[in-house]
Amino acid sequence: MKKICILLTAVLLSVCFVGCDSGASDNTSTTAIASSGSEESEISFYKTDEDTFEIKTEYCSLYYPKKWEKYIKTEIDDKEPYTVKFIALEEKEEIPLFDVVFGESSIGSKLGKLEIDNEKVDVYLVDHSGEWSENITKDSESNLYAMSEDVNVLISKLVYNSKLVLEN
Repeated sequence: MKKICILLTAVLLSVCFVGCDSGASDNTSTTAIASSGSEESEISFYKTDEDTFEIKTEYCSLYYPKKWEKYIKTEIDDKEPYTVKFIALEEKEEIPLFDVVFGESSIGSKLGKLEIDNEKVDVYLVDHSGEWSENITKDSESNLYAMSEDVNVLISKLVYNSKLVLEN
């Protein structure tokens, strides 16, 4: 246990020094340690908010890679459960990518709990990739998968900025 604490402290100090460096590095990602129960795991995220755009919600701000900003739209359904829908604008068609759900949900995968004002709110992710039409082109399909994979940026920013505690 003592070795883990020393290792974790060393990693956190390294991250702090890298984060405080105003230097000339133009890398767009870095690594943080996220606690998930009793285990720690590395999460890669975009280094600055300039690399992402913000989606304001009732619960927190969500951040998604700026490179997709003109290719997606978001819709917020403020009924219970509160849902933020990410929809791709591909070949004059709107294709659902994924939803982020705040509160109890019977669908999707539970990401964890978000701490807001000393309360914990469940956060779920609903993947819509299995619902895509078989008629989409290979190029469109590649773009859709790339946009879907960048949900990891959104999750990383939730952990780093908004205190999402991941579930095992």
